[in-house]
Amino acid sequence: MGLKEYLDWFLKLERFFTNFTLKSYKNRQMRFQKCTLSKLITILLVINSLFFCEQINAQNITMEKTIEYVNQKLEGKYKVTVKKGFLLVDCFDQEKMVRHDEIDLIRINAEAIAFLETEKQVVLKCKYDQAECIDREIYTVRKKTQISRSAIEVGEDAKTGFGLAKAFTHIVKLIQFPKYKNEEWFE
Repeated sequence: MGLKEYLDWFLKLERFFTNFTLKSYKNRQMRFQKCTLSKLITILLVINSLFFCEQINAQNITMEKTIEYVNQKLEGKYKVTVKKGFLLVDCFDQEKMVRHDEIDLIRINAEAIAFLETEKQVVLKCKYDQAECIDREIYTVRKKTQISRSAIEVGEDAKTGFGLAKAFTHIVKLIQFPKYKNEEWFE
């Protein structure tokens, strides 16, 4: 129900109660207490506004919002982008790129993405039958390899780590399941 329909509906409801109360109570010579009508209208307003606000706030979290969240939380140590079903992770050391991972999101196990508190890392793993789904290039030693696990250091804050794990899971599910929707924020 849009805002215009909501307001129209409310005005009709108000007119109905006003006409109903004036005609029926005057005809039957009963006293009408104005506070009862105002209480009823107030209750209806509160219930409808709660329902209306829930519809406004319940928004699907897009890939763009998720990537923005991840990059903000990684504070410049990593830069994450998604292109053509691949998660591109660039690792920086003092503004110099030292590592580049290309992760095939179709081959990642979304249920195995986790934050390891002891290591302060979010870990992405390939599916069991899809070994070595991550192409890694290390610029400091000029080495290219294929691996089955990528770890992203997230710092000391466990709340951020768990939030990033949820965000990476959301990214993987958006690629693997086109109709997947999530309305719950990561932290």
